[in-house]
Amino acid sequence: MYSIVNDLIERLSESELIDLASETENLDAGALAIINTCIADADVEIDSFLAPLYPTPLNPVPPLITKISAELAIVNLYKKRNIFSENVTDRYKWVSDMLKSLASGVTSLDITPDESADDIVLYSEPKRGW
Repeated sequence: MYSIVNDLIERLSESELIDLASETENLDAGALAIINTCIADADVEIDSFLAPLYPTPLNPVPPLITKISAELAIVNLYKKRNIFSENVTDRYKWVSDMLKSLASGVTSLDITPDESADDIVLYSEPKRGW
């Protein structure tokens, strides 16, 4: 995952996160499952924009991608509750603009494509003379 629950708590208060994700008054297993689903959905969307330029999923995760993932997960949580305030719209616009900027190459990540790829070992057999 590109972001974790604590990344969302850094951007919202814990009580706001509980209000968005939980039917109780704490971050119980059900709330954490909802949050993690929203993060996973955000990450799939991010990968769809980045895949033409970088091997995905990115590893290590650049801080900008963590921020985009957390912001998009927050938007997903608000959408799940059918809350469409100006704050939510602004968050989504920023995320959308950043993803389009990354996909078009206007903004770049501070990584090279090889940095993101898993370790790959290439092997070729020597040519046989028969």
